[in-house]
Amino acid sequence: MKQRIMKSILAIFIGCIALYSISYATTADSFHLALQANKTTLKKGDTVEVSIVLDNIKVESGDKGIGAYSAKISYDTNVFGEIEKVKSENWEIMQNEGSMIANTKDGNCVTKKTVTGAFELKVKENAKIGETTIKIGEIKGSSGETIIGQGNELKIKIEDKANNNQEENKPNGNNPEDNKPEDNKPDNKPNENNKPQNNQTPNVSKDKLPQTGEGHVIAIVLVISIISSMVLYIKYKKAY
Repeated sequence: MKQRIMKSILAIFIGCIALYSISYATTADSFHLALQANKTTLKKGDTVEVSIVLDNIKVESGDKGIGAYSAKISYDTNVFGEIEKVKSENWEIMQNEGSMIANTKDGNCVTKKTVTGAFELKVKENAKIGETTIKIGEIKGSSGETIIGQGNELKIKIEDKANNNQEENKPNGNNPEDNKPEDNKPDNKPNENNKPQNNQTPNVSKDKLPQTGEGHVIAIVLVISIISSMVLYIKYKKAY
């Protein structure tokens, strides 16, 4: 009788230890889903691609990895439109209004960091300028056992493309040439009024003969000398 009681107590003790071990292993299991964007500064009308990365897999229960998960993508619907172009190579992903369910195509559990898939969000034309966030939460994974996962928050900056265009067209105040009035800038073109006209008489001083060259001066002197000689000769002939 005593032996039966001892065996029963021992069986209960071993069962409790086993249940505690299973419970501890399950609660100790963890993994992480992180959102990564191809760009974090966007303008109105831009599209961003967001990847879902499975990482920090610490699973000892079940198949010791993650073979499926569910998650919720949340963001400001006044900034972004609906989720578009959900894609993946090795995972099958179903999405409805941000709620996602994914599982590996081959049915195997993943134990290393991997990109499970990606999706796109487009910034609305009337989106508010400033910083906004895209979050992933309500994460549960499966390795044969349900595991609670951790998510992250992705920060995105929204800019106004109209303001950027104005900045590009704005003159640089540091350049003094940009601040000069057009009328004050020197004009390198010749003044039409200063050009001598072909039909105008050159301005020559009354007290100064125009320069005609040495050859012309000698010819004039010779002509005057000849005329003077002829006048003297005629006077001489009349006298005698």
